Amino acid sequence: MSSEPSENDWLAANQVTIAHGDRERRFDVVLYLNGLPVAIVELKRAGSASADVAAAHAQLRTHLREFPLAFRFAVLVVASDGILARYGTPFTPLHHFAPWNVDDEGAPFTAESRIDGDTALDALL
Repeated sequence: MSSEPSENDWLAANQVTIAHGDRERRFDVVLYLNGLPVAIVELKRAGSASADVAAAHAQLRTHLREFPLAFRFAVLVVASDGILARYGTPFTPLHHFAPWNVDDEGAPFTAESRIDGDTALDALL
């Protein structure tokens, strides 16, 4: 890995399916850095009463329990309901997940600094 981001090979893939034996799971979005899966994103449908950040986190925990090696290189996981978004490590409990709190320049991200109606998910991504 190079310290210069442009010298690395980045890939964002959606609907990544992994299987082992009779188990199969699908990750919503996986970010690869030089072929290694470094970030995993679980998205739930916005507006659904049962699909919130907690449900996305629970799904990540299921993936981790059933396919722990898929998280071997992951340094970041994101749980989102399509509007709200929180991040942590693969082993971070939900109550320790955090919202992204800075903009592209490093200034604190607040509701007032949102541009063009961006959601918390937009800011985190």
